[in-house]
Amino acid sequence: MPLVIQLAAVTQEVGVGDKLLPAGKPEVPTYAPRAPTVPVQGRIISLYGRDSRMGEYGNQTVVSINLGKTQGIEVGHVVALSRPGATVADASNSKSTSAGTLTLPDERYGVAIVFRVFDRISYALVMNVAKPVFKLDLVQNP
Repeated sequence: MPLVIQLAAVTQEVGVGDKLLPAGKPEVPTYAPRAPTVPVQGRIISLYGRDSRMGEYGNQTVVSINLGKTQGIEVGHVVALSRPGATVADASNSKSTSAGTLTLPDERYGVAIVFRVFDRISYALVMNVAKPVFKLDLVQNP
């Protein structure tokens, strides 16, 4: 039996002919923090939350990562956030006329916990960082 509903306030666009569907039984996920059981190597692809004027993000920021169910990511996985190591000139061999380059190790600066997982993308909450979070930073096993 069709019903007529009058909307008093909305937060998103509603159009004529839109239909309401039952929400279904809510699913309460468990967020037991744990390390991923498979090797994890990904990137932060987007940032949401309180950004500064400098475009830096920090604690309590939500990040999108390019890993999901297909890569073995599950709700509750804790991942390490790292910045790729810089490439610097190799000055150790002073006899060489052309100095080579060295790539420094990745610099771990924080952790995040995954709270929503799709096939090839996940959302994680940044929990503890010592440096700002940037787009394209690394996501790895802790």
